[in-house]
Amino acid sequence: MTTALEQAGRVPGLRATTGRFGATRGDDTRALWVASQVLSLRGSDVVALAELVGTLQAQGLAIDSMGAALSEPVRQEAREEATRLALRALRARAALVAEELGMTVSHLAEVTLDRDAEEPRMAMASAGYDSRAARPAVALAEVPVTARVSADVILLPR
Repeated sequence: MTTALEQAGRVPGLRATTGRFGATRGDDTRALWVASQVLSLRGSDVVALAELVGTLQAQGLAIDSMGAALSEPVRQEAREEATRLALRALRARAALVAEELGMTVSHLAEVTLDRDAEEPRMAMASAGYDSRAARPAVALAEVPVTARVSADVILLPR
């Protein structure tokens, strides 16, 4: 783990932290113990991160899982754009309803913005341990960021 932390420290913009450590008896018939510890790597350069993980795998570090999330500034910007789009769609739908009913939109009342229940995450697939792998296979997926808007539409006769 010390070597992995030192290597991670040489990658610009990457933050490495350690987590849970545990040791269990691996086999009841022999004096075999299995130890594991969590290493979390965070950074914005997915290529550099994947190359480091590949290096660590080649040195014998087993990868249990990989995942990614949007940074706070990117998530906030995407949320704001999603909110703008949702509000435009709400206003357009209100105008359509008013027109079909021969009325006009007075205003929107009781506007509600709902936040997503989950933090948006990118799906990443990683190769299992293979000392020949230069780096794990990483497939990024689009990250849906949504905003939900509802309101009571107040209509007036024309």
